[in-house]
Amino acid sequence: MLPTQFRFLGDLVEAAVLAGDLALAADVVSNRLEEPAKRQPLPWTVAMAGRGRGMLAAARGELDEAVHFYDRALTVYDTSLAMPFARGRTLLARGQVYRRAGHRRSARADLTEARTVFAGLGARAWAARVDTEFGRLGGRVSAGSNLTRSERMVADLAATGRSNREIAAELVVSIRTVESQLGAVYRKLGVRSRGQLTAALAARASTQVPAAG
Repeated sequence: MLPTQFRFLGDLVEAAVLAGDLALAADVVSNRLEEPAKRQPLPWTVAMAGRGRGMLAAARGELDEAVHFYDRALTVYDTSLAMPFARGRTLLARGQVYRRAGHRRSARADLTEARTVFAGLGARAWAARVDTEFGRLGGRVSAGSNLTRSERMVADLAATGRSNREIAAELVVSIRTVESQLGAVYRKLGVRSRGQLTAALAARASTQVPAAG
């Protein structure tokens, strides 16, 4: 099997994970990436299998395992596979896991490198995803808001009419994460619908005092 025939499989794994279909993601990783890699260990297949396993582990909350598999994929990119875009995506994924695990310094290092890669490639949408992760590293927003930065990003996107699935795709998180954060936003703002959310955010914006400096 040539790389051009299965290059899309890494994207399929990521899409399945974001959609919450871990069974599909695991099947693709096991049967369509790892098995071919055993028969013919092409660098691309090995790297995609490692990244896929990392995504699955991250989705299950197995953060140490996720880092292990991302490390494996990055070793391939750094030694035998000149694929900067795929490498940047893997750095971003590992940075997200480091952030979740509370390893802020490691997360910042990975995100900085990923940002440099995407900027060099002109991949502005992916650079924006890195910036989103940097925002999450920053903790809570200023000016008295009781929404976390992640909750505010979800709220702002929901207020524009985007569905939970669209928000998850844009922020590169699972739909379950979006649902959880949106639920927290509703509780904090005392609203029950997207229409009420839009009005509440508008009201807060009109009364919020700009931060000094």
